[in-house]
Amino acid sequence: MAITSPKKNEELAKQFRINPEINVRLEAFMKSEPGLVDFVKQLPREQLELLKSIQAMISPVMRPERQEQAVVTQAKNFIRNTGIKLS
Repeated sequence: MAITSPKKNEELAKQFRINPEINVRLEAFMKSEPGLVDFVKQLPREQLELLKSIQAMISPVMRPERQEQAVVTQAKNFIRNTGIKLS
């Protein structure tokens, strides 16, 4: 199911649950950390979706603690293989 861009605020409210308290907190955080916000905005979409794609490769039958370790291992391999530089 594709997400379409809503035309009106009512459509947005129907599509997503809006919590004004959370929105205020997010806006305050974004104002206090503009460098981090800019960094995340500049990340390629592939890096933002990294965890989701790695978790899709991990077997759901594994014990939760083993799943966490497998995610870390897969992430390390991905970073090493793609040459992403962590600062």
